[in-house]
Amino acid sequence: MRKKRKRTNIFIFLLFWANILLFITTMLSYLAQYVSPEKIWILAFFGLLYPVFFVLNSFFIFLWLALWRKYIFISIIAILTGFNLIPRFFQFKSTEIPTENVETCKIVSYNVQIFNFYVYQRTTEHLQKITSLLNDEAPDIVCLQEFYNDVDRYIPILDTLSTTLKLPYVHFDAISVTKKRYPFGIATMSRFPIVNKGKLENANYIEKSRSGNYAIFTDVVIGDDTVRIYNLHLESIRISSEDIIFSHLHSFDSQKIEKHSKNIFSKLKQSFIRRAIQVLPVKEHIENCPYPSIVVGDFNDTPSSYAYRLISRNLKDAFITAGKGLGTTYVGNYPSFRIDYILYHPDIEVHNFQTILEEYSDHYPISAKFSLGKVN
Repeated sequence: MRKKRKRTNIFIFLLFWANILLFITTMLSYLAQYVSPEKIWILAFFGLLYPVFFVLNSFFIFLWLALWRKYIFISIIAILTGFNLIPRFFQFKSTEIPTENVETCKIVSYNVQIFNFYVYQRTTEHLQKITSLLNDEAPDIVCLQEFYNDVDRYIPILDTLSTTLKLPYVHFDAISVTKKRYPFGIATMSRFPIVNKGKLENANYIEKSRSGNYAIFTDVVIGDDTVRIYNLHLESIRISSEDIIFSHLHSFDSQKIEKHSKNIFSKLKQSFIRRAIQVLPVKEHIENCPYPSIVVGDFNDTPSSYAYRLISRNLKDAFITAGKGLGTTYVGNYPSFRIDYILYHPDIEVHNFQTILEEYSDHYPISAKFSLGKVN
């Protein structure tokens, strides 16, 4: 009996210190959104793992409850300290604001992964599926990231989309030209007239990193009001299928696992730092915007990140306002996260938000209906 009690005490002791360690790492994950990865990049990794820490803390709460131990308060305090993060990751029910007698506009944001139209594939299957999906959604404004436009072959992508979707006003800006003939960049298409447009030069980070990421703004006139649409594609992690360590686990090749683990870690670190640099001019531009703004795009970062907090400051998140469930938007090689967003000025009203669960890209498209009833 004494030996059994001793083993139990050792088990409780180890659980207690594991919970303390979890408490510390959870606190560090909360700091990630306030400290630029440029200064302390390691915190960004803790922020990335916040959902894992939340699940583990919930496990410890139930464990201590079952064991009837006072240590339950460790994880309760850990969760409550960052309670404001929970709605960014999960919405229990959709809160749709009625649209009776209100004229609404629908905006869709979608990272189309160049329609999976790599030069060597020579297939238009994903382009046709994405075009059909967008046509069914009948948006008034579409913002596309990783947009690819074939300028001299048999598929005039930009013109075809604009005509099919009945969105005659187009703002396309190419960040690079693949194989000297295929412009790659970002596109915003609108049913409403475009009266001004531009790109955020300082946000592109091209010269230092040869980044394929971009940021543009488009001013559209809706009724009597002008609204600025920011279309963002922040620094990608660029993890290839070879980097995914799970693909090497079956062979138990420790050298490959170690190599690709280091490679993933390095790419994550660099992307955290680069996004921290990119978001500063973006946020400054948004704060100096003379019109109510809607900020959409692929941020390549989670809601517990520094990039998200900075850009969303003084803006509202359509998912938090009217979304439901986890809101996951990434469906590619590594674990799923919500990294695509529709943010909006408080003078704008969002009536619903939807994640469209179609896997024609490595991202899900997202949409929101908004109205300008609050605009002065």
